[in-house]
Amino acid sequence: MITGAQEKIFFEPKSARGGLQSDFIEYKDIVVFETSRESRFDDFCQIIPAGNNYIVMDYSNKKILLFDKKGKYLKQVKFKERIGSLQYNKEQNRLEAISLNKAYELSQKDYAQIIEHFDNPKNWKYFRKYYLDLNDTSHLIFRRQQINGLEMMRAEPFVNDLKIISKVTIDKNFDSQEDYEIKIFKADTLLKKYFPYNRRNDSRYIFEDFSINVSATDRADHKWITRPYDYMVYQLTPDSLYGVYNFILPIDRAMPLDFYTTDFKDKTEKNNYKRQNKKLISHLSVNTISNRFLQLRLQSLGYENKGYLFDAETKVIYDNEKISPDSLTFQLPLLNNWAYSDNKMHFIKLTAKTVLEMIASGKTKNITYPDKLEMYLKTADKNTNPVLIYYTYKN
Repeated sequence: MITGAQEKIFFEPKSARGGLQSDFIEYKDIVVFETSRESRFDDFCQIIPAGNNYIVMDYSNKKILLFDKKGKYLKQVKFKERIGSLQYNKEQNRLEAISLNKAYELSQKDYAQIIEHFDNPKNWKYFRKYYLDLNDTSHLIFRRQQINGLEMMRAEPFVNDLKIISKVTIDKNFDSQEDYEIKIFKADTLLKKYFPYNRRNDSRYIFEDFSINVSATDRADHKWITRPYDYMVYQLTPDSLYGVYNFILPIDRAMPLDFYTTDFKDKTEKNNYKRQNKKLISHLSVNTISNRFLQLRLQSLGYENKGYLFDAETKVIYDNEKISPDSLTFQLPLLNNWAYSDNKMHFIKLTAKTVLEMIASGKTKNITYPDKLEMYLKTADKNTNPVLIYYTYKN
């Protein structure tokens, strides 16, 4: 059952407030990644917290770097392009990746039939699963594992062995028309389904590939749900889905009603619509960042992506770009370089380039820094690895 939103929040992005970083956040610690010829990684690498280690994905050089939680370099392992995007499995302390099996050349129709019938074991051979066991870091090698249907569909873990599938695919080759944006499974059994759509020709999603945004709340048995072209924010439990906030955007930023009924003939026509209406907001997503604040992100049809803070107590919205670094936060840009979050603690990736620009600006004078941060500021050059800054939001 889906129930309506409890609160309407009028959201004019231009009117979002500003402030000082120290009004919202507190610095906690820093991780300085050891820099050497072997351990060097560039600013575009992905940093993944993994148990007692940090994993750095160096896509440019096709290698994975392993550091301990203090930033000491341990080792690296090469990977092949076929490995694809890696995710951390906390329960088993390993990195996992799922990719198409390149032994098969699939047509668009083949692919549609395979994912429509993902529960058929005969279709599992078209995908492969790889993992890197972090319980024994002395023998880091990729291993293959038999895949199942839910893994093939990139199902996300929930609670009590429940899995969530939130991928939306439109293809004229599907046998059935109806599908659902959110589906909850236990083993192979479908328990709940929400938001029906026409999987052959839904005009909102056609000629694009979407996943419904599913993010953590402060409760393990609740998830935030936000959908493309919908400014309602929902919470999902194992038994229900209900509206929490309905963000009302100004008429010049919200998708017009005719978008939802437009019959786009081809991808070019839809891309032209997006180009002509690039300021319209296509995605609103949320993340819990403290007991009081939600992080909002707005993405436009022109792919502009902006961050905001929503104070759930006062209902005030702040623009990250209007929140200024100050001496209490060491003049560090802590809100616009987000790397990842575990809901309570937040992490930014501060590049050596940013550090050098800070020093050149003169704003770092007469500030007392924690020892590790001061050493980094003094010794960083253009070849120094980025660092991670820990911080928390005030309640």
